Amino acid sequence: MVRCGVFLKFKVEQILFIHELLLFFVIVVLSNAHCCTHSYIIQLSTPLSVLLDLNTGDYGIVFKDLNHDGVLEIETNEDIFSYWHTSFAGSPMPPVVLSLQHGKYKADATLMRKPAPSSAEIQKMAKMITSWSSAAGPDVAWKYAIDLIYSGNIASARKYVDLAWRDSDIGEFSSKDDFWTQLTETIHKSPYYTDLSAYFGL
Repeated sequence: MVRCGVFLKFKVEQILFIHELLLFFVIVVLSNAHCCTHSYIIQLSTPLSVLLDLNTGDYGIVFKDLNHDGVLEIETNEDIFSYWHTSFAGSPMPPVVLSLQHGKYKADATLMRKPAPSSAEIQKMAKMITSWSSAAGPDVAWKYAIDLIYSGNIASARKYVDLAWRDSDIGEFSSKDDFWTQLTETIHKSPYYTDLSAYFGL
């Protein structure tokens, strides 16, 4: 079924040379408001080799040599939290980094990991939370927890949620356990979960 106002657009966005390989970065745009893009990186070889085949949803990708090894990494944002118990504007969009691994671009935990926050910082962030309703905005209470998880700090995320949870205003969640159950189920749907399951710790 084709809906009015929705169309596909194919575009060779960039031509890249990585390790003397000729690559084409192609995006497919499903134009409908701000969504959606599907990104491909295709190696011009015989036969053609697809290094990336990724639904990037509401976000594009950016090439950077993050570790200065001469090979371009990819920066993008996680899309699975778009409209998760909130508006698009309020949706968390944690950063994701992909690197070229054995001929494919995959999420790279080493490049995504950040130092754990101090207890003082976690307490400061938790004290700012008055509600787990999306109406409390502009940032939803779970944004910081998700950012911590995507930076490799699940223990800090759990500590933050314990401190920030407000039984008096739990929003659309039935309990703190329900929040963690829903969050875990959502993260398991991430296109990066296979690469990052141990890193997430969920």
